[in-house]
Amino acid sequence: MTVLAVVLQVVLAIAKAGLVATFLVAITATVQLAADLRRPPARHARGPRHALGRS
Repeated sequence: MTVLAVVLQVVLAIAKAGLVATFLVAITATVQLAADLRRPPARHARGPRHALGRS
């Protein structure tokens, strides 16, 4: 029973770490999306496209 308890604790710890990692990734992704929406997208979108078109 003690071995099963240790295994369960390890699995729970890994699951908690995975949940924390996924939450951090989701938070960073939403922050990046909000920053991209706040920035003016026209200038960033036009530059590389015109450069590729001219070349």
